[in-house]
Amino acid sequence: MAHQAASISARIISQVRRGACFAPSLPVELHDAILIIARHPVRKSGSFKTGDLRLVCKQWNELHKKDFWRKKWLPLRPDNASWESIGERLKLLAKDAEVIKNVKIEGRATQVLPITLEDALRACPEIADIQHCQVQRIQIGLLDSLSEILLKQILLHRQDGIRHFGFRFDDTILFLGRRSMFVRSELLLPEIRRITVDISSVREAPSPEDVHHNSAGLVSLFIAELIGREDRTDAKRVELRVFCKPDPVNGTRRPQVTQAHILLAAQIYDFTRAFLEKVAGLKLVVSFQAPFRAQVAHNRRILDIWGRENDISLLNT
Repeated sequence: MAHQAASISARIISQVRRGACFAPSLPVELHDAILIIARHPVRKSGSFKTGDLRLVCKQWNELHKKDFWRKKWLPLRPDNASWESIGERLKLLAKDAEVIKNVKIEGRATQVLPITLEDALRACPEIADIQHCQVQRIQIGLLDSLSEILLKQILLHRQDGIRHFGFRFDDTILFLGRRSMFVRSELLLPEIRRITVDISSVREAPSPEDVHHNSAGLVSLFIAELIGREDRTDAKRVELRVFCKPDPVNGTRRPQVTQAHILLAAQIYDFTRAFLEKVAGLKLVVSFQAPFRAQVAHNRRILDIWGRENDISLLNT
């Protein structure tokens, strides 16, 4: 039995190593835990020693934490958010600041009523912990007053460190103009490397009229302001990515990119290039991310030709 358990343990350890690609070797505590589980696959509740489990979990956590958060986004607003649940997320963001670089702020059902920052700090003191975060990537979906408070606090402390900024096309109006959330401040991201615009909800492309009265033109103006239109001495490469994952329509199960999506993306690319074409030291590259494998053959051919002729990288989501 012991020989069989050792054989099973060795196979499990080998598979884990190959799948997880650990840089350091697997801790001996984890070897022992796998061996115990292989020897006793059915165990009574409480038969594991909690001290051993904590030791194994700590070792496993140290190995996995950085890799886990490298691609994982921390949603600061859980479903049916309350100040207590938001406070828990902010505590985690501050505690694991060295590894949590990606945050998502999305308007969801909430018990929190619109309030001022001062009242929010009284209700959720953990908001002050945002000053300890090391966020580099922000993804914003469906802005509201609560999301605005969280976003402004992150930008207050991390504006110079943001490398990826993503937002919805529909929310552009909230970032620009006399009534925008940044009306008394400058939203410049000097270290930005990628800006993502989500156009999934768009049904019709705006008319390609004067740039300052066109919603695609407003998006492009906002993008140009984020990047900065001042000449720079050091070369800088920024990617403008348009993301499109529309809901399936007309009874189909596969989301289809429409002509309206293509026209809107093309306008955003053209206007942004026009705003930034004279900025010295800046290289702007553009990409379009969509569920290409789900497209019907005719659509895929059109998208391939469009991307090739306009120097647009096509990325499957």
